[in-house]
Parts: sequence; C-alpha cells; structure tokens
Amino acid sequence: MNEYREFERPLQAMLDQREQRLALAESLATQQQLKQELETLEGRMARCRQAIQAVNWALTLCGGAG
Repeated sequence: MNEYREFERPLQAMLDQREQRLALAESLATQQQLKQELETLEGRMARCRQAIQAVNWALTLCGGAG
C-alpha cells in the first residue's frame, strides 16, 4: 500500500510548487501556463487518489473474506 502513497507525495510537491510559482507570476502568459499545469497535475492527483481508494477497497474485501 505504501508504494501507491509514494506516487501521491511527489504529485503534491509539484502542485505546491506550481501554486507558489503562480502566486509570484507576473505575466499573463506565465499565469496561464501555470494554471494549465495545475489542472493537469490536479487530474493526475485525482486519478492517483482514486487508485489508492480502489486498492484500499480491494484490501478491505480480501481482509473481510479471510
């Protein structure tokens, strides 16, 4: 289970970094690029969390059957 959580940490770090850069961005083009990157990373994070939830569910079912 921990191996799946390892995917979540770097994604969160990337999201935090982009948010910080967005807060400091001065040009509209940079802001737009960073917003696009944030949307992409948020999508990845959502899929990562869905996968973690699916693994948790599967482990719960396996644990309950034994």
